[in-house]
Amino acid sequence: MKKRFSLSIAAVFTLLLLVTSFCELPDTRPECEKNNTGEVFVKNNSSYMIVVDVTWGFSDYNDERRLGPGSATTYENVPAGSVTVWGRVFDEDYWSSDAAYVTSCETYNFTWTKK
Repeated sequence: MKKRFSLSIAAVFTLLLLVTSFCELPDTRPECEKNNTGEVFVKNNSSYMIVVDVTWGFSDYNDERRLGPGSATTYENVPAGSVTVWGRVFDEDYWSSDAAYVTSCETYNFTWTKK
């Protein structure tokens, strides 16, 4: 009787262990926290058409965007860490840059006011 009871408890315990290992709770964290990403918001406060870009790490990826006076853009899903915001007046070749650090789920704001 004791042996059968011990086997029953062991079987129930094993069954519970198997059921709980397959029942995973959904991850309710925001996507930016799961992916360790943030955003960079760039606004053109000048009277010139400008070109902007945001780069990070050793990436060769460029996403240059044109912004008219008073307009803005948001770079989404930027990996958390050091980033560089680049900008230039549309008809010029010289790029200016601003280094920043973006944390997970943060929006870094950059306003272009040159010229």
